[in-house]
Amino acid sequence: MPKVLEDSQFLFVNKPNGIATHRPSDSHIGFVEWCSEHFNTELKVVHRLDKETSGVLVFAKNKESAKDLTELFSQREVEKEYWMLSTQKAQWDHFVVYEDKAKGTQVVECPFKEGSINFEAFTEFVYEPSEGLHHLYKVKPKTGKTHQIRKHAVQAKIPILGDQEYGGQSYPRLMLHAKSLKFKLNGQAYEVKTNPSRLFKINQKLSDLTTKGIVAYERRETLWPEKIKTDQCLRLFHTEAQPLRGDQVGEQVILGWWNQEAPTSAEQAAIKDLMNILNFKNWIFQWRPGAQAENSTEVLLKSGDIKEGPWTFLEEETKYQAYLNRGQNFGLFLDQRDRRDWVLKNSKNKKVLNLFSFTCGFSLQAALGG
Repeated sequence: MPKVLEDSQFLFVNKPNGIATHRPSDSHIGFVEWCSEHFNTELKVVHRLDKETSGVLVFAKNKESAKDLTELFSQREVEKEYWMLSTQKAQWDHFVVYEDKAKGTQVVECPFKEGSINFEAFTEFVYEPSEGLHHLYKVKPKTGKTHQIRKHAVQAKIPILGDQEYGGQSYPRLMLHAKSLKFKLNGQAYEVKTNPSRLFKINQKLSDLTTKGIVAYERRETLWPEKIKTDQCLRLFHTEAQPLRGDQVGEQVILGWWNQEAPTSAEQAAIKDLMNILNFKNWIFQWRPGAQAENSTEVLLKSGDIKEGPWTFLEEETKYQAYLNRGQNFGLFLDQRDRRDWVLKNSKNKKVLNLFSFTCGFSLQAALGG
């Protein structure tokens, strides 16, 4: 689970990028709904992060705590720090961007006397010299207007990498991360930090396929850290790094190429880079020519001690055995795990008409639950 810290008042979590804080539609839940379900607590939203922003987020566990912390945010008593990458270097290493009713948006070098200005929105930027392709900034907003950091970065001529809405260079994700929150409330001091994407540290030219794979993996790594690199199974890459698919199947990772055309040598090199960066030891990359069922599966790449089968893995508490020599897919579609879990929970003390096909997973869960 993405929990960082929890007490009787608050739950601090590490939000992945690509997930909205609130429910965006009737057919999709937001992060607060997901956390409420998984932590079995009705959580209250106190502040928000944009869908594409990752990092620390705090939810209140009761109305009183939500009210108190909301007041603290409104009084600007919560210290927030973000990290961002930009393709551009700012005019100054330390500066602020603020919005003033009379003067409009201003960009001012530090140091300066904060009491000399009357601001509606305020963001401090500090340039952090680093080796790499892009420029790193630590950002400290004192106010919390919608898209404030993103807009102020544009005003300073350092649009955030991946923020095409505000003039940033195209990238598989928005390179903005909420690094830390710090405040005192009811005699209790809180300081919570989260680690940013490994892309901040790598900060070098990677192929689009490699970068998309890292972004997809980190989303799962944040949501289910207790499952990663264990005997559990998990979909690592779904459609985010199309046409690459990837499943952790216990001790092995099975990669597939869902395209009629074979991967190029550059694409295969990108997959090697991806698996090396993610530090997976035992993995295999397969492709079925023409994506036709009658064609045999070709092994294009592999690393480590690969077992042809059978080997045992878990989906939660259910044990399965897998084989590699029976087709491109090992038979358990991991993007359907929530539906299998629903069948298990809702078939208890019931008779289930078996209309499932192609995969044994649903039938097995119905048998275990019913």
